[in-house]
Amino acid sequence: MKVFRERLKKLIKENNITYQKLADEVQTTKVTISRYINGHRTPDIRFLYEVAQYFNVSTDYLLGITEVKNHKLSKGLDDYLEFCQYAKEENIEPNELEEVMDAAKRLKTLFTEGE
Repeated sequence: MKVFRERLKKLIKENNITYQKLADEVQTTKVTISRYINGHRTPDIRFLYEVAQYFNVSTDYLLGITEVKNHKLSKGLDDYLEFCQYAKEENIEPNELEEVMDAAKRLKTLFTEGE
């Protein structure tokens, strides 16, 4: 849980908030936050979820499973790398990739309008 403690402390500092502010946001106490950071208490699932939501990071990041803070970004990068590998294996030409990217951008616009 050392990684969790370090990451929680770092996120608090990066976001320039107090233990009390975080405690209020995740429905706990300042003392409880301090206990997590000092290693005197192990976080439960609810607390992990609330903290991840508040800081917009993944629970995997909080627990040290990944170095990528935001899972959506990590998933996007994984998909991008997979696509690049596919394009390389299939010898797809750069101009063909541009066409695919343009089509994907148009589809994204259609699906995200009104969100």
